[in-house]
Amino acid sequence: MPSGKNQPMADTPRAGQPVAGKITAKKIAIAMITVLVLALITIFVWRVLYFANLIRTGEINTLDFRYAGDQTTSLTALEGLGEAGADSLATEDDPNLGSRAAPVTIVEFSDFSCPYCRQSSFVMRSLVTRYGDQINFIFRDFPVSELHPQAQLAAQAANCAYKQNKFWEYHDKLFINQSRQQEEDLLRYARELNLDLGLFRICLTDREVAEEILDDFADGVAAGVYGTPTFFINGRRIPGAIPESIMEKMINGLLAK
Repeated sequence: MPSGKNQPMADTPRAGQPVAGKITAKKIAIAMITVLVLALITIFVWRVLYFANLIRTGEINTLDFRYAGDQTTSLTALEGLGEAGADSLATEDDPNLGSRAAPVTIVEFSDFSCPYCRQSSFVMRSLVTRYGDQINFIFRDFPVSELHPQAQLAAQAANCAYKQNKFWEYHDKLFINQSRQQEEDLLRYARELNLDLGLFRICLTDREVAEEILDDFADGVAAGVYGTPTFFINGRRIPGAIPESIMEKMINGLLAK
C-alpha cells in the first residue's frame, strides 16, 4: 500500500476554492458597480435631453412633470395623496429668497435629511444669486420621517432659526453637514450662528412650531407631493431634483413671456 506521503492531498483543491471564490465575487461586484454607474449616467443624459426637447418644442409650459427618479418618497404622503390647486402654496409666512412680487415663483417642498434636497439646495442658492428679484423662492417643510428619523427635528431647528432671522444660514449648515443632525449638532449650529440658545432650546420643543411643519406637510400632500424635493414653478408641479441648466431654461422661458 503506498505511503500517505506519496498520495496527492485530496483537500488541496478545496483549500484553493475560497480564494477563487473571492476573486469571482470581486469581479462580480466590480461589474455590478460599473453597470450601475453606466445606468446612472445614461439616465442623467436622457433626462437632460428630455427636458431640453420639452423646452424646444414648447411643451414645458403645459406638461405636468412626473419624472421623480431623484427623490425621497414618503409612503405616508402617498396614502393621502391629493390633487389640490397649487396657487395657494406660495405662502407669505414661509422663508423666501428673492422678491415676493417676482414674475417667477418657485415653491420647494424639502427635507433637510434628503440627499436629493441637498443637491437641489445648492442649485437654488446659485439661481437666486443669479436672478435676484426676478424670482421668488419659497422653502416649505416636508420631512420624510419614516426614512429620515432626524428630519422633523432638523426642520424644527431651522424654523427656530427663522424666528431669529437666521433661517438661510441655518439651512446651509444643515445641508452642508447633512450626516450630523442630532440634537447636540443642532445646538452647535445655533451657537455658531450666535443665536439666543435659551430661546432656541425652548423653540425646539414648541408645539406651535411643530404644527407649522405639519401644516406644510399637509399642504404638500393635498397638492400631490409624495416625496422630496418637489417644486412648484408658477403653480406647476415638478417632482425630483432638476439639473441647474434645465431649471435655468425654465425660468428664462417664463421670464420671456
